[in-house]
Amino acid sequence: MARIDEFPVELLKAVFLYIRYLPPKYEREPSCAAISQVCAHWRAVALGTPELWTLPPLKSVRWTELCLARSIPAPITIEAEWLRDAEYETRRTTLPLVYPELHRVLSLRTSSKAEVEMPTVLRELFEGLNSGPAPILSDLYISFDDADALRTGFTPFGPLDHPLDLPLAIFADARLVALRTASFKACMLPSLWSTTFLPLNLQSLTLVDSAAWINMDGMIEFFQLVPNLVFLDLQQPSSWRTCAFDETPSTVHPPRSVHLPHMRNLRINAPFWQGLALLIYLSLPVTASIDLNVCDIDRSIVWESPDTAEHLLRLGTFVVQQHFATMVGQGHNYIHVGLDDIRIMGPCPTDLANTLRVTHIGDLGPVQPYMHLSFGVGVGSAQHQHDSYALYLTQPMFTGAESMSVSTFPTSEAWPLFRHFTALRNLYLCEASFNDFAAAVAEAPAESRLFPALQRLQIIDTSIDTIDDELWDDEDMDEVTQRVQANIQRWLDLAQSLAHYEHFEMLILAGQIGVSEETFHAITGILGEQRVMLGFKRRRRDRLY
Repeated sequence: MARIDEFPVELLKAVFLYIRYLPPKYEREPSCAAISQVCAHWRAVALGTPELWTLPPLKSVRWTELCLARSIPAPITIEAEWLRDAEYETRRTTLPLVYPELHRVLSLRTSSKAEVEMPTVLRELFEGLNSGPAPILSDLYISFDDADALRTGFTPFGPLDHPLDLPLAIFADARLVALRTASFKACMLPSLWSTTFLPLNLQSLTLVDSAAWINMDGMIEFFQLVPNLVFLDLQQPSSWRTCAFDETPSTVHPPRSVHLPHMRNLRINAPFWQGLALLIYLSLPVTASIDLNVCDIDRSIVWESPDTAEHLLRLGTFVVQQHFATMVGQGHNYIHVGLDDIRIMGPCPTDLANTLRVTHIGDLGPVQPYMHLSFGVGVGSAQHQHDSYALYLTQPMFTGAESMSVSTFPTSEAWPLFRHFTALRNLYLCEASFNDFAAAVAEAPAESRLFPALQRLQIIDTSIDTIDDELWDDEDMDEVTQRVQANIQRWLDLAQSLAHYEHFEMLILAGQIGVSEETFHAITGILGEQRVMLGFKRRRRDRLY
């Protein structure tokens, strides 16, 4: 066996490079520093490997100088984050050492915070970054994020009214031709900045509390600059933090006018109308996964411009139908979907399926792009709410599902839409979703039943006519008795309704079920013993009514 100091040089280099990004023992020196001090052979290999020194620790002037010198001519990574902390004075000395090396910076991550010195910090930073072009810069991260300010809208030194503009005087006004990944937090990207610096081949873009457009036309023109995007993450959870957005539909550009043929993942966390605007004007491949979360309901558009809101919903419905009809036409429909009160999810998330003990769904088919789509609850009038639910609930890749797992059902405006789920055979509910489901089934007319093809209904961990001892002690006994009696009647009414479903086969009470023999026999008397399956009969500490 060869001694360690006799290992081939190429093997040693591979091992050394593997540990390059490991956390250093001391923040003021690179993780590879110890390697160069083991023995003469290792030191020679380390000093002869420029790639080993490409992450200079900006907390040390000496090691920054050494790393910059030893890494020539390899591309370097610069992490100048949290520039407002106590050690910024050190970085004020080390960062000027980096600026002459911009031509070989491969990755640049920089961030600051709203402090008294922030204008000075940013002025020095941007003046330095304007020292020359960055022709090989592939990964750019700029953040002016301040968690407290983002939450409250104020810094210790006054209000923070909008994102901070990125300066036009940066990188010597040269386009970032090699840029593939860009992330901006609490930044404002003026249209001239985007036009000047963003390349056609940008693949990944993240905008968190940032703004790159103020209206529909500006949004469309921005995405026309980056037609090769593969990943887009737009998060605007703090409406005060970003610039106002005019939701008026474009009179210049038609729907789906921005073609993003390479998009794989679209993540949106934004107010309902902004999320809808993106779906209207971006033309995505049917294989793209979409995660849309409605973080805020801006009702002002409904109050101030109801015609605009109605127009947007019509456009959105038309475009979404086009997109998902093509998706289904190519075989991308879901066998098993998930539902809660704010969104529908395809395919059903694994954690939800496991929680509801889903087992009877058969083959899920080939792997599909995921869709997590929020409804926009509370978006306006009852009609607008109904239309926002219909936007997604009536799409065929969901209505054609055979199984659904439900944690919480939507509000009443959505219930009539479930009659479109004509292929659904298996329904899985938790206790929290049962009451709404039972009420909706009871209210649906016989000619328009919810889930008309339903065969199996599974409900997990529920009490039918039992209650915890603690509640008997803490609540009025008459109120508890009335509540239990109402719940028993709800179950019996549901059993009566299910008995009239043409294809219904089995009611499964899974997990820990609180039910008396009398009530259980009443249910089986309606459905028949062969159509009711019971799990554990009684929870601990439950008392029969």
